[in-house]
Amino acid sequence: MPEDILIVDVQEYYFTVSEELQKRSQHNSKWPQPIDQRIFIGELDFFASPAEIVDFDLLIRHMKDLKEGRAVERPCFDQKTQSRQNHTVLIEPRPIIILEGALANANDQLRLLFDLSIYIECDNDVCLSRTLTKLEKEVQPLLEPEHQMDMFA
Repeated sequence: MPEDILIVDVQEYYFTVSEELQKRSQHNSKWPQPIDQRIFIGELDFFASPAEIVDFDLLIRHMKDLKEGRAVERPCFDQKTQSRQNHTVLIEPRPIIILEGALANANDQLRLLFDLSIYIECDNDVCLSRTLTKLEKEVQPLLEPEHQMDMFA
């Protein structure tokens, strides 16, 4: 990757998954909600607002700092434990900042910081393939294939 590009993943700004959200996840086993109203973290499927999942205040502050040329201490989210870790990663600003993630456009204040916004819509089979690849790397054991198919139904 070129040295002038920084990729920031919204997922790193997820809050630790609360017991309340975990209980909601267990009650959503049939996924009655439309796909665009569900949030997937590791093995859990949430019916939650993005504000319940992402620390937008911190993300917005960090994006402003990076745009103004200041380094930030980015949090680290662990998919396996569904929690924010105690350590952070120092991120140095770069001329081009790419904010990636399903919830990157979910906050009006955050979107105001963007010079350009690109949304890529993929076929469900591409989404499924990418999800399985990501889960294979981050979460063990893998979800049952039937569960994955229901996510994109």
